[in-house]
Amino acid sequence: MDNPPNVPPVAVNASPAAPIADLTYRNYTGPLSPPAFRWWAIAKMTMRLGVKKKAFWAWAAFSAWFYVLQLGILTMLDQFSSGRNREFLDQFYRMVRWKDLFLDGYLSSLFFLFLCTLVLASGNIAADNKANALLVYLSKPATKLDYLLGKWTGFFLMLLAVSGAPMLLTYGYGLMTFREHGFLTQEPWLVARLLGLMVICPALLASVGVGVSAQFDQPRYATAAFAGLYFLPMVVSYVMLAVMRHGEGDALPVLQNLYYSHLAGLEEGLGKAILDTKGGFARALLGGPRNLAEGGGGDGIVGPPNGYVFIVAWAAVIAVSAFLAWRRVRAVEVVK
Repeated sequence: MDNPPNVPPVAVNASPAAPIADLTYRNYTGPLSPPAFRWWAIAKMTMRLGVKKKAFWAWAAFSAWFYVLQLGILTMLDQFSSGRNREFLDQFYRMVRWKDLFLDGYLSSLFFLFLCTLVLASGNIAADNKANALLVYLSKPATKLDYLLGKWTGFFLMLLAVSGAPMLLTYGYGLMTFREHGFLTQEPWLVARLLGLMVICPALLASVGVGVSAQFDQPRYATAAFAGLYFLPMVVSYVMLAVMRHGEGDALPVLQNLYYSHLAGLEEGLGKAILDTKGGFARALLGGPRNLAEGGGGDGIVGPPNGYVFIVAWAAVIAVSAFLAWRRVRAVEVVK
């Protein structure tokens, strides 16, 4: 029987196993400029997927625990003080260094920021490699730079919110509540220091997370590698710290600098350098590392390193991570 009118004949050689006929995505020749901010579309999608992870919200909430604890104690003391106790409280506030409060809160949040990065970034690009998603990303009018910048921006902004929100909220609360106790006059440029402090950890962790994740095509391997890179050098630095506590002579300053030779140490050292402090009373009370190199019986904790050297080291780690990710990320197509 003839085919009905106006109905094209059916291809007789169609087969479920036949390859895709349209291969024009291989050699895209369209415009590469519009739409603008292609990387921002990738960043928004990265953040949209990240906020759906319950573990991220859990670790983000726990990261602010020390800010809440310190402000709660100070507020309780202020509320229940009167008469003779008030005189004691005024003397106590005169000994408080407000920037140490922020350093203690920042250092107490570093582990939770690492866990947030573990949830968000450590396996993200590895999952794209596993799913061959780069064939889709890089076949569109988006370059490798758009892809990496979008991924990094998405991770960075989410980690920045986790790092910066407690700092700024604590600063605003302290400005309204403890202004009569020298909160503003003691350190007039504290807010500028905090703006720099809140960027350190998100930029470093987002960069290392992108660099490590891009090397793998299995998310669990990328997550394990990122955790190992974070913890193993830390263990080595703590061994050096034990040596420093029992050492003598000229070896102590060298070991003090090596104490910071890991990711968390780099974040800690830059935090101390930016705030120009070696740590507050809370860190010493919790058993912080002793600063034997300064003498005095080891009654202080490890002081701030050379800020300029550590900024260079911080930037170098970010640059190396970006270079490794740039070399690894590419669209790979397997043709049988």
